[in-house]
Amino acid sequence: MELTAIIKAIEYVNRQPELATIYTDSAYAERSINEWMNRWYFNGWYNSKKKLVENVDLMKILHDYYAKEFVRFEVKKTSGHCGVLGNELADAKATGDQAKFKKIFKRLEERFAS
Repeated sequence: MELTAIIKAIEYVNRQPELATIYTDSAYAERSINEWMNRWYFNGWYNSKKKLVENVDLMKILHDYYAKEFVRFEVKKTSGHCGVLGNELADAKATGDQAKFKKIFKRLEERFAS
């Protein structure tokens, strides 16, 4: 789910001239993209244990975006469930928690109304 969310974020910011920073609370997603992806690519999508990489279909999509020079993004780790507004919204959307989603939007409206 986290890798899919990152792909959706990249598709949203695709072709923007400035660098987009995408935050994730998944250490696996962040490390996969920032540390392991290029190594997996050069090893035919096999990891250091000679096993096919998990979520290889998603990793290939991410690598394709990463390799395109007009798509500028970076992925950074954030803490989960600690009040980071964007992360809370993404979590509510990903889990389908409409009540949480509405509550967060109400906080946003209050913040910008004043």
